[in-house]
Parts: sequence; structure tokens; C-alpha cells
Amino acid sequence: MSWDQTNTIERVMTPREVAAVVKEMRGIRQWSQETLADLARINVRGIQRIESGVNVSGDTKRAIAAAFELEDLDFFNKPQLMPDIEKLKAEQKQYEKERTTLKITVIKTGKALTQLAEDCMLDMPDSGCDLSRETDEVFAKVIDYFRDYRDAHRDYTHSMKFPVYDEVQALLDELADLGMTLASATQKVTMKFKTGDSMKTKIAYLACYPLDDVPSEVSVLKQGEFRL
Repeated sequence: MSWDQTNTIERVMTPREVAAVVKEMRGIRQWSQETLADLARINVRGIQRIESGVNVSGDTKRAIAAAFELEDLDFFNKPQLMPDIEKLKAEQKQYEKERTTLKITVIKTGKALTQLAEDCMLDMPDSGCDLSRETDEVFAKVIDYFRDYRDAHRDYTHSMKFPVYDEVQALLDELADLGMTLASATQKVTMKFKTGDSMKTKIAYLACYPLDDVPSEVSVLKQGEFRL
């Protein structure tokens, strides 16, 4: 969601919006209410009223604009480009309709990652943050291994999986040495085939994050079904 000119209309600010702007401008300058009142040559009560959202006179707003040295002394009285609240609400509603929030789990062991591969027929990797070249290469190896094992895991006996756990763990350890960790989230989906058959499975979202900065959730597009 972003506020650009397609999400704005030209209108006069409401008293609450004027209050927010005045507080912000005063805070940026590190002025007290008394300082602003002195510069605007009005009573401090006038500043308190405007910052509490009370609709004050146009002259009071002009005095405050002058104190802030705004070129347009009628800045608070004239229409300005402001957010179109109804449009933003509609876009937010559509955004929430199209997306879902998933819980993120840190992958701590090679065994955990291989079990995730067995459970998810689809994957969507993402760097999660800006990665160094070295980290990006290790992450790519993890994804390659994840996909190769996922496609062939049914050919592995239980005892054959232990060397795989160790190899994947070595890659996770490489990430840890670089100050990074692997994390995942899963979403249930339905795969529909041209034959009319369908299969329920999961998508694995895989990402790389700094060890001390792993988010607890991730927002993704809702993936109800895939047609193959």
C-alpha cells in the first residue's frame, strides 16, 4: 500500500489533520508549545486548542503558518493534496482480501528442512533481505538441494536419509557462519490437473534472514489452487 497522487484528492485539512501537521512541524523544530505561541504571537492556549483538534480561526492558522515561515500563509486554510480515505480503505480491503499472513519458522536442522521438502510439492524462495554474494550462493545451494531432494525423496530408504540430513546441515551451518539463518512458512493449496484430478499439498516459502532479525510473520498472496 502506498500513498501517491492516484490516492489523493484536493481538500481542506480537517481540524485533526491540522493538529497532526502542527505537532509534527513543531516536533521537527524541537519547539515547545510556548515557543510556537511566542513566534506566532498568540496565546499558548491557542496552540493547545489547535493541537487537540479544535477548529480554530483562519487568522490563528495563518499566524502559525507565519511562525513556521511557510511561503503560503493560508497553507492550513486552503485545499491541499490529501489522502482519499475512502479509496485507501477500499484498496486496503482489496489488499487484505488477496493476501494472507503466515507464521515464520526458523529451520534449525538439516532434518527439519528435508521433512519440509517431503511435505511441500511447491516452493517459493525469496532472499528475505539484501544478501552478500557469498550468502546468496549458499542460499542458492540450499534451494537446489531442497528441490532435488523433494523430487527424489520417495527413492530414499529411512537409513539413506541420514547422510542427506548431514549435507543439508552443513549448508545451514555455512549460513550461520555468515550471520544468517533459513526460515520458512507454508500455505495449503490445491493442485488441479487437466485430467480433472486434484491434489492437496503445500507451498513452502523459504527465505534467508540475519540471525538476530527474523520476522515472526510474512504476508503472501493467497494461493487457493494451481492449475497444471
